[in-house]
Amino acid sequence: PLLTLIVLLAAMRPRLARPDRAELSELLRFSRGVVGFTSLNVLTRNADDVIVGRFLGERALGYYGLCYRILTMPLGLVGDLFATVAQPRLARLVDDRAALGSQLAGLMGHVATLTTPICLGAALAGAELLEVVFGEAWLPALRPFQLLALCGIATAPGRLLGLCYTISRDTGRLARWALMTTPVILIGFLVGLPWGVTGVAASVTITFSALFPFSAVYAGRTLGLSPGELMAESARGIGRGFVAALPLALTCIVLRRWGSAPALVLGATVGVGALCELLLLRRVGRALRETLS
Repeated sequence: PLLTLIVLLAAMRPRLARPDRAELSELLRFSRGVVGFTSLNVLTRNADDVIVGRFLGERALGYYGLCYRILTMPLGLVGDLFATVAQPRLARLVDDRAALGSQLAGLMGHVATLTTPICLGAALAGAELLEVVFGEAWLPALRPFQLLALCGIATAPGRLLGLCYTISRDTGRLARWALMTTPVILIGFLVGLPWGVTGVAASVTITFSALFPFSAVYAGRTLGLSPGELMAESARGIGRGFVAALPLALTCIVLRRWGSAPALVLGATVGVGALCELLLLRRVGRALRETLS
């Protein structure tokens, strides 16, 4: 990162401002909350790996880590992309809470629509994915993989809730939310240990899914938004995603019933799923143009 900064400074030669004391104080207040939340978020996002490795062993950690990485990459890309693009637009609506709430809820619904087929396809074709791509030795990771896929369906829209804190500049409230939820999440990891990796994955799914409504309420109050609207639009997005995923689900189930080779089942499911995603992207693109015009 330091080398990148030096290269950019040398190439662009920007005129640098000299912030005064009040501006530095404002920056400190904003950054303090972000740093606090990020530190606790890093803890909760990695504590499950530490717990699984310490109490269940290397093999269990390998299964769990593989599942987590496969599923979080596409979900993170979709959620982070929406958040990055949406923040400047939503920040301009900070004085119009009705419009801000409507657009944020709509964006959460779009994220849910796009990520639900990915997660559902991963859960349905998980056995073929693990066998074809990684080998039969990784098949014991199937149940944790499916559970974490269901967790992704329930929690992907929540990635946009952080915008409530950054737009309002009340990042201290964001840090307090992380402080309240960190013990709950850590206890959730520990509760599933008696049932092995599958138990931990189930506990993760239940914990994060149960926290989502509370997170919507807490974040929505920061900007005076209706948490009911945020959750309702997310639920509608998940419903649209389930409907859009029907073709890939039928493809996977029918080919498996016919006794097709795992590679064929996986390839056909991925192909049909990709087509579904492209159609969804066209629909979401039109909706976004209408909303943001």
